[in-house]
Amino acid sequence: MEADILDKHTQRPERQQALPEQGQESAADEGQAHAEQDALESQVAHLLQSELMRVPVAASRAPTIVFTERERDVLHWAALGKSAGVTAQILGISEKTVRKARESAGRKLNSHNIVQSIATATRLGLL
Repeated sequence: MEADILDKHTQRPERQQALPEQGQESAADEGQAHAEQDALESQVAHLLQSELMRVPVAASRAPTIVFTERERDVLHWAALGKSAGVTAQILGISEKTVRKARESAGRKLNSHNIVQSIATATRLGLL
């Protein structure tokens, strides 16, 4: 079914197919819409994964970041999912020292939390 409507820009009659009433979509149309959405989600997921798994920045372009041994150890254990308390026990240091090393590494990486620090350090090839 087609209906006459006026184009807002040209004020000329334009033919446009009327949309089906709600609940009148065919199962094939609904299936196709789901397939298109699944394909789009798959493409977005692939792009995100590609972006996250990028090859580390070339040494000539990488910012010069040098971690202390403590900062590197703390980031390493955080990347393995260890809390500040567990990391402190593993390294034989205080939890406050672990937090300070995380903060120091975060400042060097210009990150706002430990997850961002780990991601950035990994992407730059520093971990």
